[in-house]
Amino acid sequence: MDQWFVKMPIAHRGLHGEGAPENSIAAFLAAQEAGYAIELDIQPIKGGSIVVFHDDTLFRATGLNGFTCDLEATNLKNIPLLGGAETLPLLETVFERIKAPIYIDVKRSRNGDYRLEQRLLALIRHFNPTVAVASFDPKTLIWFRQNAPDIPRGIISCSFKGEDRSAWERYRLRRLFDLGEIKPAFISYELASLPFWRVTIARKLYKIPVLAWTVSSEADMQKAAKYADNIVFEGFAP
Repeated sequence: MDQWFVKMPIAHRGLHGEGAPENSIAAFLAAQEAGYAIELDIQPIKGGSIVVFHDDTLFRATGLNGFTCDLEATNLKNIPLLGGAETLPLLETVFERIKAPIYIDVKRSRNGDYRLEQRLLALIRHFNPTVAVASFDPKTLIWFRQNAPDIPRGIISCSFKGEDRSAWERYRLRRLFDLGEIKPAFISYELASLPFWRVTIARKLYKIPVLAWTVSSEADMQKAAKYADNIVFEGFAP
């Protein structure tokens, strides 16, 4: 397996800045031209399409009201992202235009089914991009291990402080209880929560590479170098 996700710094939501909003084609092209891999977020929308967008609601990134899941593919070109002339891209558009390696953060469907994973896998098989699939949700990664074991997969985790989850769920997710079922190619862990003993054991004893997120300064990068093998970065050029 080509471990590009260890070798190449990964631009968080693309190399975004003035004129190139996060999770936009412009931000992805900028990252590609600079020689970085790309992190992006995906969500399901009406009609079975997949949009590249982080939030459950539209307001922060577009200034519009509404829920991401209610979007339709035919209307995306009419929804500009704040900070530029870019609009919300479909994942298939990204696969058509971007050749850099892509780290895909899968936001699971609220329906609890696997239609998003199935559609994502179909697009990966069709376009054959260089990708890794990652998620906070172990169920998504277990599904990919069972249905597409050749695609690198990584569990994303953090402290989960203040999140609307049960105490037990926060406990088990933070401590990576599902590593055995997931068999991840990497762990992507919140830099602010490192070092953490469970991550250290996985990295040192089981040789699972660790990615630190989100690294936003030289000082962050120095910390990440102690506890991780690569970075997911934004706000500066590593």
